[in-house]
Amino acid sequence: MGKRIVIPGDLLSDDIKVSGSGTYVADGTVRAALYGLMNKGDRYISVIPLAGKYIPQPSDRVIGVITEFTY
Repeated sequence: MGKRIVIPGDLLSDDIKVSGSGTYVADGTVRAALYGLMNKGDRYISVIPLAGKYIPQPSDRVIGVITEFTY
């Protein structure tokens, strides 16, 4: 299946178990939280944003340089 463009609030699924990145659950349905492309797999649905900043997830590896920190 091709990727479908979605806007925030679009209904993606009735199965809340498949909610992934870029989605939210409301009234027992999975809806798009971002403007982007719906990415549907066997066990998940996510939204790939068309624009914006990178939002890391707990399992992502991020390489960077710490320039400042505070207590």
